[in-house]
Amino acid sequence: ALPRVLPPLRADLSMLLDAPPVEPRPLPVALTALGGRDDPLVSRAALLGWAAHTEADFALRLIPGGHLIHQHAPGEVVGVIERG
Repeated sequence: ALPRVLPPLRADLSMLLDAPPVEPRPLPVALTALGGRDDPLVSRAALLGWAAHTEADFALRLIPGGHLIHQHAPGEVVGVIERG
């Protein structure tokens, strides 16, 4: 399987390395960042960094739980997504 995968992978990587750099632009859509209130891996400050990626509204929602909040509080995660 590896001999079949390597040529396309090499081509993809070559294309990425040869492509001119692109300056990222903020998106014209609202963003909501979800995070676990007790997450030891992703800080509140890191989640707030997502605000730089939108020209529209930004919201931060901290949900009780750790890093995998979708496992700790699936109902709350779905509720935030449904409310928008």
